Amino acid sequence: MDARGIGLDDEKPRALDEVSDTLGQFHVIVSLEGPMGNYLDEIPFRTVVLHWDIPSPPGADAAPEEATARIEDIYKAIAHEVRELMETLRG
Repeated sequence: MDARGIGLDDEKPRALDEVSDTLGQFHVIVSLEGPMGNYLDEIPFRTVVLHWDIPSPPGADAAPEEATARIEDIYKAIAHEVRELMETLRG
């Protein structure tokens, strides 16, 4: 993420930049690690829950080249899913 200019130090989940006022009516929860039931007891009303099959992060014992390649795969997978989601929401 640093290579993409995105620092993650002390970051928490936050909304993407506003794309359109009309998107404010949509509530989407995305799970990157397993079923949402593992994290939330109840899903809020009018909320869509998605599970994205994202590659797992490299282990601590991964070689630097392997770690870099796996992180790039994760970035590409998330970027693809976000693009698909935004296209779906825009219609």
